[in-house]
Amino acid sequence: MDIWRDIRLQARQRRSEVENGTPILRSSDLMAAARKAAGLQLDRFEPGTVYSEGVIGALERDDGFVRIVSDLDPARETIVMAHELGHFWLHDESQFLIRRAEPSFGGQPFEMGAERVVAYSPRERREVQADVFAQEFLIPADRLRDMLLRDRLRPSAIATNLELPVEFVTMQALRALLLPPLRPPPAKPAAVPGAPLDKAQQEAARWSEGPLMVDAGPGTGKTKTLVARIEYLLARIIHPIDSPVAQTCVLA
Repeated sequence: MDIWRDIRLQARQRRSEVENGTPILRSSDLMAAARKAAGLQLDRFEPGTVYSEGVIGALERDDGFVRIVSDLDPARETIVMAHELGHFWLHDESQFLIRRAEPSFGGQPFEMGAERVVAYSPRERREVQADVFAQEFLIPADRLRDMLLRDRLRPSAIATNLELPVEFVTMQALRALLLPPLRPPPAKPAAVPGAPLDKAQQEAARWSEGPLMVDAGPGTGKTKTLVARIEYLLARIIHPIDSPVAQTCVLA
């Protein structure tokens, strides 16, 4: 799994949902539509008042606010807001704070490889993930590639049109031109249906009277029955199970 690719794909999907069939060019309009889609409100604060000195943006999920320091120019404000939206859609913590919006904001040009992932602390990893999300959400690489190659636009012109810093556009241009086109992972093949459960297997799979021990010999369909049992519970349990665990073993 390439986590960076997956995050960029999520960013594209979220942008597609926000645009809802009508492309949005100006970043200020995109951010307004994205906040509406996320159910978030924008609030500005004076430097060093609500949060400690140096904090320029914050996501307050429980309160439903993205808070941005009041002394940022509009282009930098857009970047910080997109970063916080990345946290909103990628992570589940209640609060995130951001303290910088550097020219290379949006992660390194090529965030790839497991060794790079494990080099970050958990907090740093989440911050870089939000950076990469923001970059792809604001300027999807496929659209940027068309602007550069088909429309012959310079990064400075694109930055002006999109209301973004030219350094930010240049960083994404590196991905757009030097990385392979971003494509979704191939679809998983459809599962081949197995033989139907017999009467005894159905009874075990659909048991609803508490714990159940099944004693069965080799080749009697224990694993198939266990899988059917999990499917039955997932379809009918009141509180959904996020990560069911099943274990089988053979006693010699």
